Amino acid sequence: MEEHDGFVLPMGGTGSEETKSVLKPYGVWGVIAPFNFPMALGMGMAAGAMVAGNTVVFKPASDTPFSGLALYEILRDAGLPDGVFNFIACKDLGNVI
Repeated sequence: MEEHDGFVLPMGGTGSEETKSVLKPYGVWGVIAPFNFPMALGMGMAAGAMVAGNTVVFKPASDTPFSGLALYEILRDAGLPDGVFNFIACKDLGNVI
């Protein structure tokens, strides 16, 4: 974020269009990790959200719940503040209130 002078980064466009990437905190991001490569893909999505200043609610695939727990424990032990990366594991999100 520091390298790109904040949250705005001009991007190459084609023709007369002007494009830019604007990274800013939106609040809470829900990240649902897939069953294949759950740590790599899940953490990639979560890291992008956290770098931009958002918090994350992380739900691993129901086939790989312990990978999500491991990510949570790694970030907690590394000193990430409470509430930035939140872990939830359940088979059916319809039962979550």
